[in-house]
Amino acid sequence: MNRGPSTWLPLFLAAGLVALGMLHFALSNVGTDRHPTPNTLPSRGRVAPLHTEWLGAPEVIARIPVESLGAGAITGLAVAGGSIYLIQKSSWLRWAGGRLYGPFGSRQRGAPNSVAGAVAVAARGRALLLLEGAADRVSVWTEAGERRQVRSLQPLGAGALLIPEQVGADDSARLYVSLQALRPPQAGRWLLLRYGPEPGRVDTLFGPADMAEAAGIFSAPRFAVRPDGSLLLVSALDYEITWRDGQGRALRKARREDPPLWPIPDSLRRNYLSIFARIPPHVRHAYRLPTHFPPVRYIFWRSDDRILVFLSAPGEMLHLELLDSQGAPLAHLTGTPLPPHTVATDTAVYSAQETLEAVLIQRRRLRMAE
Repeated sequence: MNRGPSTWLPLFLAAGLVALGMLHFALSNVGTDRHPTPNTLPSRGRVAPLHTEWLGAPEVIARIPVESLGAGAITGLAVAGGSIYLIQKSSWLRWAGGRLYGPFGSRQRGAPNSVAGAVAVAARGRALLLLEGAADRVSVWTEAGERRQVRSLQPLGAGALLIPEQVGADDSARLYVSLQALRPPQAGRWLLLRYGPEPGRVDTLFGPADMAEAAGIFSAPRFAVRPDGSLLLVSALDYEITWRDGQGRALRKARREDPPLWPIPDSLRRNYLSIFARIPPHVRHAYRLPTHFPPVRYIFWRSDDRILVFLSAPGEMLHLELLDSQGAPLAHLTGTPLPPHTVATDTAVYSAQETLEAVLIQRRRLRMAE
């Protein structure tokens, strides 16, 4: 794909992608530095009152043999309309009613069902949205595996360099995408964009003005969108929560004070710093490694207005805490951390647990007090 000529762009892109690749590899292989104890407490911050009884024990509700998988590494999980969707880089599957459907999609570029590097997923009713990082686009699929629509993500002009992160949708056919720009003057900055149903309509709901000066690659905004377009937006780095109405207007803000933080191991820090010098000086601020994992990995906005927050723990694992409707911590729900591919609904938490023989879909029922 031709993204436009530049004297610094090849070096920056290569260095940035190498940094991301090494970070992802290292995150999935960190340990004591090498093998962390699952119940290790955070080194900083305050853990909410422990209520592990509010999260049930894992039940295996689906077993997907490795020979039934499609193409590419597992990159996401979604639950909607009685279906569970397992996403891979170049394909996806659906589990419903005790049956497996798919895999759907193809890694062949230009094919009518191609999937170009899926990095995130959202499900709305019976529609599936794939955020395809290798093509800067969102594809919309039916649950039967038919690709119905493709939307380009080029809000910064033709040839813009982007790293897409998260996708969502509302009932007005508007798409929401968080992404990082890799082009000056916004290089390294995160954006949350809303794409209208009509071509060319793009609104910026979160941008450089909403982010601390030191924020960068590790501070992607996390969001949840409701059918009417109202948004819950959380800054991953400083745990600031913003409620927005269906027009994108900020209603109120809150900040989780003193959140639990897990340290980034020395082994990961050494690996990362070894490639940091390759990044051009004028964008290094966006790639500095913080001392601790940014606390927020994912969020889920419950229908009762309480908030489930998946916290970053070593080894790409997740801890889970519950906030009240005003953003104050109510409970820490996990003793042992959850697998990295985990999503929530109002009634349960679902995870994809990879083994050598199969991917196990696990469900943990939520039994939270009112």
